[in-house]
Amino acid sequence: MSIAISNFNISNILMATFIFAPIQAGKLKMQKTMKKERIVPDVIDTLPHTLLQVKYSEDEVKFGNVLSLAEVQKVPVQMEWLSNNTDLYTLLMVTPDDVTTIENNPKRKETLFWLVVNIPRNKIQNGDTVVEYNVAKPEKSVGLCKYVFLVYKQFEKLQLNTIDRTAFKTRNFSAENKLIGPVAGNFFKMK
Repeated sequence: MSIAISNFNISNILMATFIFAPIQAGKLKMQKTMKKERIVPDVIDTLPHTLLQVKYSEDEVKFGNVLSLAEVQKVPVQMEWLSNNTDLYTLLMVTPDDVTTIENNPKRKETLFWLVVNIPRNKIQNGDTVVEYNVAKPEKSVGLCKYVFLVYKQFEKLQLNTIDRTAFKTRNFSAENKLIGPVAGNFFKMK
């Protein structure tokens, strides 16, 4: 008995391996680094499914690389994730390393720096900005501060009112708005 394998099938398998292997490697590195840096469980309970590619004018966000305040002052010039034509998405940017002082006792807390909802595909400019992009320099006492980008899939179009940046919890926000995911994520550090 002989088995015939068509060239078409082999070339499709090779092409899929060539295209998806780097994506899978990036996803695994991102997930490993997010666990190591305690983004899971400090901000989210489950790891993002895919890598969120984030590029500023001069630099790219890569699994916790260190960027300067000057490099991240403006909105990223490019953001991409695996998306569906018919779904809407929510993008948020937080830090779990902001510091608040209660009774002379500094404690870390989560702060929101950017929130865009109702994003079709990867077209952030077509979404509804709820919280304008605003990155602040971290307190000197913090050292390296993590800034986390997360994308969630929405069940339906969201209608949101004012959101307090300083009293924000990603976990609560995603549950209250019935968001799926995170479907994509990435982060950088700054001091």
